[in-house]
Amino acid sequence: VDGKIDDVGFGDRGRAGRFPFPGRNEGHTERGWPFSGFWRVGNLFGTLLRIALLVLGAILVVAVGGRFVTTVAERTAAEPARAGLAGLLAEILFVPLVVITVVVLAVSIIGIPLLLLVPFALVLSLVLMLVGFTGVATQVGRTVTARIGITTGAYRMVAIGVVTIHVFAILARLVGLAGGSFGGVLGGTLAVVGFLVEYLAWTVGTGAVILLAGSVPFATA
Repeated sequence: VDGKIDDVGFGDRGRAGRFPFPGRNEGHTERGWPFSGFWRVGNLFGTLLRIALLVLGAILVVAVGGRFVTTVAERTAAEPARAGLAGLLAEILFVPLVVITVVVLAVSIIGIPLLLLVPFALVLSLVLMLVGFTGVATQVGRTVTARIGITTGAYRMVAIGVVTIHVFAILARLVGLAGGSFGGVLGGTLAVVGFLVEYLAWTVGTGAVILLAGSVPFATA
């Protein structure tokens, strides 16, 4: 109407990298999206909360089945490659086996009531994975405390192991707080390494539990 046209697009930041918000273009150079700092702090808090929950879960597992956790830790130290291979194979076959089991039970009249046990079997699988992870964390904590030269109890040992496994993940979040290109690249690299380390811990622990379960009949025979 007044001979002036203002085009504001959400994806267009205007000239000189300025934000395309009406009335905020002047003197507002591009430094990142609003609230990006709060987002990075939230990611750090979420990572620390997840690690704290894993520490509590590992301590609970040690309190309930300390002797079996020690056996799992010894197996991961004695046969890490074999345990890792067994865990990887279990992860690959887990979903197909669950699907096949559900289909077989669903098409058979006798197996339909057994479908109610499938959720309990899934929960049991998660518990066994946590037991295996706790065994790996125990072994890691034992190695770290031996290197430092300190003596501690089983609870502190497994807590140290869990935190050690997640060191790269914590560093990734801390570096990410700085922002910028360098912080993004370094933080992303550390995050990938942290994911691989944690995945390896879960896989090796799961495989160690499977190997122990498979060796029970032979041990008792």
